[in-house]
Amino acid sequence: MLILHDLGAEKVTEWSLEQLYRLVDARVRNRRELVVTTNLPYDERGFADTPLEQRPVRPNLVERYGSRITERLLHGAVVVRVVGESRRKPVPW
Repeated sequence: MLILHDLGAEKVTEWSLEQLYRLVDARVRNRRELVVTTNLPYDERGFADTPLEQRPVRPNLVERYGSRITERLLHGAVVVRVVGESRRKPVPW
């Protein structure tokens, strides 16, 4: 099992996009397990149960990684939405 944690936090370059595509495509083609965590919504709507004014104003997976990579990430995927307050502690200064 491969875990890609916090996808979307990295700097996107042509090289990183190509490597991500190759990695995800190989996992899908070989039916290997892949777990991805991200704060990015997967499409322009965000999530249907989120009120419009609360939807994020940040890139979604397609805008950041393109449809080729996003389609492979979502191929056969079970999307689990985790909601709640951030567990990160605020910086004291």
